[in-house]
Amino acid sequence: MPGTNAKPQESSQILAAGDDKYFYLAGTFLDSDIVAEGLEDGLHQYQFGDVCELFLKPVDYSWYWELYGTPLGQKTTFWFPGQGRLGLPSSFEKYSSGLKVAAINRGTVNEWQDYDEGWTIEMTIPIKDLTARGEKFGSDSGWRIHIGRYNYSRYLENKGPELSAFPKLSRTDFHLLNEYAVLKLQR
Repeated sequence: MPGTNAKPQESSQILAAGDDKYFYLAGTFLDSDIVAEGLEDGLHQYQFGDVCELFLKPVDYSWYWELYGTPLGQKTTFWFPGQGRLGLPSSFEKYSSGLKVAAINRGTVNEWQDYDEGWTIEMTIPIKDLTARGEKFGSDSGWRIHIGRYNYSRYLENKGPELSAFPKLSRTDFHLLNEYAVLKLQR
């Protein structure tokens, strides 16, 4: 859990890469009970089940992206002009981006009666979407990254979803921009 020293009951592995056209994120999640009740793109997917969240923020600007992927391959892109506008309806309007999400499940989705193994996700975001306002993206530019996970499961001991994050945060708030990791892009 962010802000604690507790180790998640179900672990994750995340890989990130980029090239001149895309930023890629791949995640593998152990998951005893795969949940994905949000059946369309653009939803607040964390309210409907398991989610991988990717946050990207250019260091020299106030704005940032929050990108979701689910075990069913649903996707959501939110864009925030800055933390002072977080929560306004305009920040949650359907934002047009080229985000692509693909997922593979090792188990049955939304079947609480069985025991699942986990799921894998791949997320791809075009660099042109991230640099549409004049930002630079590459080895010589400054970006911050944060990855969050919502894990719902009947087998977990906690009430509600288990939250985990990289980097570790000082408290349970995925919008602590200054605590995001510095993204190092190397060739």
